[in-house]
Amino acid sequence: MKLHIVARGKIGPGAEAELVARYSDRVTWPFQITELPDNGGKPPPPAPQPSRTIALDETGDALSSAEL
Repeated sequence: MKLHIVARGKIGPGAEAELVARYSDRVTWPFQITELPDNGGKPPPPAPQPSRTIALDETGDALSSAEL
């Protein structure tokens, strides 16, 4: 398994950077981060199959772990 996080905007110092550091220390599989500009920017191509894409939006509905 490979975890690829595509983030809108820079992950600068602060809460986001702390979360990335904490999770990257815990993850045992390959891990990649791609940062896109706040507006525009081309997302990376889809991952080869089999794969799953999960989109998260801070203004979206909160899901439980089971729902996610």
